[in-house]
Amino acid sequence: MMRSAAIHHNNRQPRHRGSAGFTLVEIMVALVISLVLLGGVIQIFLSSRSSYALQEGLGRIQENARYVMNLFNNEISMAGYSLSNPALALDPTGGSTEGATSSASDSIEVSYTAATDCLNQSTAGVGGVAVNKFYIATATNQLMCLGNGNAAPGPLVDGVENMQILYGVDTDDDGIANQYIDATEVTAAQWANVVSVRMAFLLDSINSTQSGVDNSVFTLLNAAQIGRFTDTLRRRVFTRTCMMRNRQR
Repeated sequence: MMRSAAIHHNNRQPRHRGSAGFTLVEIMVALVISLVLLGGVIQIFLSSRSSYALQEGLGRIQENARYVMNLFNNEISMAGYSLSNPALALDPTGGSTEGATSSASDSIEVSYTAATDCLNQSTAGVGGVAVNKFYIATATNQLMCLGNGNAAPGPLVDGVENMQILYGVDTDDDGIANQYIDATEVTAAQWANVVSVRMAFLLDSINSTQSGVDNSVFTLLNAAQIGRFTDTLRRRVFTRTCMMRNRQR
């Protein structure tokens, strides 16, 4: 006689472990770490943006300075070209009248034979002579030109804050300047012996460089010091000596 195997059924259901959540302390620690990481990312972004703005501003200064230097090198070298009266080649009209005691911008008028003036206006109606007057518009920091072919002056370059000019006088008739002096110091007889022009410009970055206030002080030739500034622009001084290659004496 065989014994029947007893079958036992276990009616107990398997236990499921409940999902464990984060504690308040763990959440706060995670938030602090996230904020620290986010702050670092923001700092890197702001630093990169400031560095980019600074480099862009300095690049703009260099580009504008290059244009200004080439412009005046061409203008001064042409001064007096084919003019019947060499005395008309240069005119420091509106120049600083206080010499080294002033930082007010100088201006200069350059004359020579040409088909157009500094604003590309025809000079046919004024005898084919270009008479270009350059000056700084202090309200807008722009290098301006007033040509004789156009009644209205026009801007040439932005971000030019100051322009100072000295005139090279040849005192021994060898074609080389022996001294550079302010327009107020050049006598009537010496203007015929001016053989070169030394110019200095203060240019700014036009827009903020986002790199803090620059407290620099600038000196342009013999003018009084300029600065300190309270804005966040960057500024540089550029100087060049231009030879009068076409002046006939």
